[in-house]
Amino acid sequence: MESAPPHSNREEERLEAASRLDRALKGSLPCVRCGYELQGLSVKGACPECGTAIRATILYTVDPHAEALQPLRWRWMAVAGLLLFGAGALTAGLTAWAPRLAELAVAAGLTAPAARIVRLAGWIVPTAAAAATLGALLAMVVAVPGASARERLRALGGVCLGGVLVWLLYILHVEIDQRQGPWPYLGGPPPLERTLVRLGAATAMSLALLAIRPSARRYVERSLVLRTGRVDRQTIYATVAAAAVAAGGDVIRLASALVPGPSANVTDAAGVALVAVGSGLLTLALAGVFVDTVRIVRALCAPAPSLRSVLGENTP
Repeated sequence: MESAPPHSNREEERLEAASRLDRALKGSLPCVRCGYELQGLSVKGACPECGTAIRATILYTVDPHAEALQPLRWRWMAVAGLLLFGAGALTAGLTAWAPRLAELAVAAGLTAPAARIVRLAGWIVPTAAAAATLGALLAMVVAVPGASARERLRALGGVCLGGVLVWLLYILHVEIDQRQGPWPYLGGPPPLERTLVRLGAATAMSLALLAIRPSARRYVERSLVLRTGRVDRQTIYATVAAAAVAAGGDVIRLASALVPGPSANVTDAAGVALVAVGSGLLTLALAGVFVDTVRIVRALCAPAPSLRSVLGENTP
């Protein structure tokens, strides 16, 4: 007996999928998440009841085995990892501003509180960065859905770079700042050691983020299907760009030591402006990362839809 050619099986699957889609569009189309009747609404819209994208219901009707709709094997590990990653990164970014608060305290004559601020923040920054690195290991390497071995290895390299970042932040905020005190923004070119450590930290962070981006996109794609598509696809690029602006300011401040005469002050002031702008943008970008991780976690915590929830209780 001859077996049916492979293309005939694909044709049958295509016709079956088309039949399911025809049934959904011409008849009842309950929301894949809450069961709200979607018939008559635009396929580009969202469910008025729960906000789930209508395309998610259509996708599940056409392909109930779509990767983005399958339950995660390590869901709670992914959730914990994403929350650790987003919250740790934002905490480190916000706490890194503590030396500037200490600078204001010194200007106000509050030397003792300033020293306590620097000492406490010096430990919080690398600790929070370590938590973010652990979160990246859990979410981007171990629990990431549908990632290839190459993507996992790339993300693992990013986690290793995160370890380098933690070490550099420890040197900067614990060893240098607590030994020399935080360098003031308007105190002239900073010491070479501090600038090189800052540049190394910016480089390690940027490379780590770019390395884990393919794994992060797996979660973004799932969130875009299951929710309304409001997760920003370019958050990681924005974070890297902000770090590059701040690093450029450090390079200019370092170069100002080589500029003769009054031009050195102008060059240093330009570097200070870039560092301030880049640091502010970096903080905003990290806040965006945290917001996106919360949105993705909400999508991950929702139960995977069933075929009966889409096509009705009498579906064979």
